[in-house]
Amino acid sequence: MGILLAIIARVGLWTLTPLFIIINLICFWLKNPPKKAWELTNNYFENMAVGADIIGNVVGGKNVWNFLFKKGSNPNHDFGGFHTISCDLGLNHQINDQTIFARMVSIALEKIDPNHLQKAIHNMRKYLAMMATMLLGVTASHAQSTFPVDDYVYKIPFEEADTVTQMRLTVDDLQIDLTTHNQKPVFLLQFQNKDGKKLFDRYIYYADMQKACRKDANETQESCQAKINQAYVAVIVGTAQQKMFVVNEFVSKYGIYLKGFKP
Repeated sequence: MGILLAIIARVGLWTLTPLFIIINLICFWLKNPPKKAWELTNNYFENMAVGADIIGNVVGGKNVWNFLFKKGSNPNHDFGGFHTISCDLGLNHQINDQTIFARMVSIALEKIDPNHLQKAIHNMRKYLAMMATMLLGVTASHAQSTFPVDDYVYKIPFEEADTVTQMRLTVDDLQIDLTTHNQKPVFLLQFQNKDGKKLFDRYIYYADMQKACRKDANETQESCQAKINQAYVAVIVGTAQQKMFVVNEFVSKYGIYLKGFKP
């Protein structure tokens, strides 16, 4: 299926690209004064260049680009991901993990466009920040869920005790590590009574999840990162059962269990 989708995407791109360029250029120059039209045209082709660069990085993959550009002295910043080749060249230049060929390409790019590698890194970080904002927008509509919990009496200072009967989960923030590109979600757990009144809440930070996971001596930082990513994906697009399993892992640390999950 992946091979077929890749073929369809490439054929569609090759076929429709000229038409799309013509349509956009006509719109730019008919609807705007010359100075604005030129600015829009320049930005349009710059965005296409970035898109083509990312596609080239993905198509070449880790095997081709790492062979050409990385000495292999540092495990970070492999090529083949969803960022530009120039960005990866710049990142590997910073950690001094470049082949002679990579240095030659970097020098050529810097001659053509001064400070090209640093600008590529900056622009990629900007795109990642935009992506994080978009993803957080998705979480706002998809990751707010309410789950029934086993009744839990919560004592409020200077007030009558109340009973927690449900819990609302929200992905409150999504940070992206600009070195590893790992996602670091922040979950907000809001505990409510039967009327939906908030009694107390807890933030679950990435560091908390890593610390809890690493209590198991068999877990590594990488395996814990994978589990955190799985939890984030389950909360966003998982089935109701998958979400409940993940959420129960969080709340059980506070002695609270989702209905039917208490051991």
